[in-house]
Amino acid sequence: MGLCFFTAAATFAFSATPAHAAPTSYYSYNDTILVVNDASATSTTIANYFITEFTNDIRIPVQNFLISHGLASTTNYIITTKGVPLTFNMTVCGGPTMSLDQGLALILGKYSNDIGTAGVISNNYCNPTLYNPYFYNSYANQGPFSSTKYGFYLVTRLTGYTIPDVEHMIDHSGNATTTTQGTFVLDSNPTKTGAYAYINNSIINAAAPLQAAGFNVNLDQTTTYLTYQKNVLGYYSWGSNDDYATTTNSIPHNTYVNGAIGDTAVSSSGRTFTWPPIYGQSLIADWLANGISGMAGYVSEPLTSGLSLPSILFPKYASGYTMADSFGMADNYIGWKQVVVGDPKMAIVKHLDSSLTLATPLTNSIAS
Repeated sequence: MGLCFFTAAATFAFSATPAHAAPTSYYSYNDTILVVNDASATSTTIANYFITEFTNDIRIPVQNFLISHGLASTTNYIITTKGVPLTFNMTVCGGPTMSLDQGLALILGKYSNDIGTAGVISNNYCNPTLYNPYFYNSYANQGPFSSTKYGFYLVTRLTGYTIPDVEHMIDHSGNATTTTQGTFVLDSNPTKTGAYAYINNSIINAAAPLQAAGFNVNLDQTTTYLTYQKNVLGYYSWGSNDDYATTTNSIPHNTYVNGAIGDTAVSSSGRTFTWPPIYGQSLIADWLANGISGMAGYVSEPLTSGLSLPSILFPKYASGYTMADSFGMADNYIGWKQVVVGDPKMAIVKHLDSSLTLATPLTNSIAS
């Protein structure tokens, strides 16, 4: 495999300041790199990677690039693309599948020795052991993400079933809405009690701060599985884990405003982005194909405590944080199962004007 690296630059202009008063540079791509597998001409996904292959083919080339170009400490965000492997196998717990993006997030930092090892068997499950220092629920962190402060990178991915799906996603994120006219669809389910209440309560609790900020919210607390919602800006549901979902593969068939993000409480919702998929549980690739601009999924069982919390995710995004930072603050663990799809710098900020240009690759042949 040959990896190709890009640096990205963007120009932003504001006539309004986001709620957390981040500097204009916060929305630029000056702290972001893009990783492409130039051996994947058809952009197909690659099978599970074992830890040795991850180290040789992904980790070492990316580390070498960051170090040799003096970018290790100034980079906060890494973007992977379709064709870069999605998963590799952990070396603990019998080798379950973990997110390659989550492994890549830990390179060159204080958690680098935890790549592929951050789990322990308990109650017949592989339980995560690496807690996220940027998780808002535990640490009430404010302000933009910093890799030097928190000791890891935030990694998102540009992927989907097809190249046009990815291109549409990029177009939607580059023209994200700058108003509060979209609707946050919060589809809870009263049958989700016990351990599931952690997520169900978070779905419900996301409503109040969004409404207080002036956003439209459709909070459903019945067993109805919401479908065909219009102008969706944020979406969270139980997906195929909702026993009352009636559509094929639990696809809600919503329409989305540009800049919409979401997640589903589904254990393997990000297990593949290859068409045609093999179903079982629902897949976020279907939401992406329907027009959502960014979404999180999970490559294998993350446990409910490893899902993003909508009560953090959506209020942070609505207050002006980028998609990457919003998801970063909403998940309890790092080095685990999550894959976040979309432009890390996507934001819904009033009167935001942006344009993204990719420079010529700094190198076209960083081989494994």
